[in-house]
Amino acid sequence: MISGHDHCLVLLGRSFHFRKISSSGAISGEAVGEESGLSIEPVSERAIPWASIYFAQIIEEAVNFEASPVWSPSGRIVLDDRNKTFITSTRDHWE
Repeated sequence: MISGHDHCLVLLGRSFHFRKISSSGAISGEAVGEESGLSIEPVSERAIPWASIYFAQIIEEAVNFEASPVWSPSGRIVLDDRNKTFITSTRDHWE
């Protein structure tokens, strides 16, 4: 769900916070959590100031925000949903 206001965009989604991500010993399909440097917040509405939005990517298929983050075979972190929705890669976080 998306709604707009004068000063922000409101999205229904989930926030992921990253420390230095470590894929050491990661197995494809294995859950990613705090021990790997990923902190996850529950699904809720998020307000993002318009001035903070540099670009947006439209995802055609519905995303299951409740899906668990897992390691993909390529070392990326994806949601374990039908689309394997990309969250981040270890390269983005200086492993």
